[in-house]
Amino acid sequence: MSEGLNFTDKLGSFELRYDQDVTSIKTIKVTDVSASGKTCTVEVEQYWSYYDQIEKRTYEKVRVSKLDNLFWQYRDYVLLAEEKDELAVAS
Repeated sequence: MSEGLNFTDKLGSFELRYDQDVTSIKTIKVTDVSASGKTCTVEVEQYWSYYDQIEKRTYEKVRVSKLDNLFWQYRDYVLLAEEKDELAVAS
């Protein structure tokens, strides 16, 4: 999952903490994983349609299980980064 996920048709969201959600995700990439493999640092690009801008944020100590839930929830709408490159080459 270190190459990242690109959301094509629908923007993604996941629960960062029990009281904080990360919404409007256009791309997400794991940049660092802890020694135990339970937490990681992610780089997120969020698209804000009201302002028509993309904002990059970095979140530390994100549970990997939260990212697994994100991938499972949006499995039909997500495009892996390597698949995107293959589609760009083909067209």
